Amino acid sequence: MKPYYYVRFRWFKGIDLKEVARELKTKFSVEEIYMPEKGFFDVDEFPFSERERVRAKADTLTTRLSPFRAVLFQGKLEPFTERDMELRNRIRELYPRPSPTIGYKREPPFLVKCQKIEEPAR
Repeated sequence: MKPYYYVRFRWFKGIDLKEVARELKTKFSVEEIYMPEKGFFDVDEFPFSERERVRAKADTLTTRLSPFRAVLFQGKLEPFTERDMELRNRIRELYPRPSPTIGYKREPPFLVKCQKIEEPAR
């Protein structure tokens, strides 16, 4: 198995990254990435793409967000923690599409840490 890597998308209307960053800061480590404005004559390899401007991290899961795309990834293969699952689920709500256009891309498999189940008191 490889480390988790999955890309999610929004169609038609981009997300307000400042608002999302404020929300995610309440539970996760969030960094807003400053990108200088391009000049009129600057050459851009991908002129119509939006660059990632927010990075959020739970325990083992990191996500990079742009208005229309979210990249979720792990640096190394580790089981997701409860916080990782919470970040993953929120990003999937905010970016509901598995592909940039009509189509489907399956989410890769991932591990989840076992949670100790408390025995009921007798």
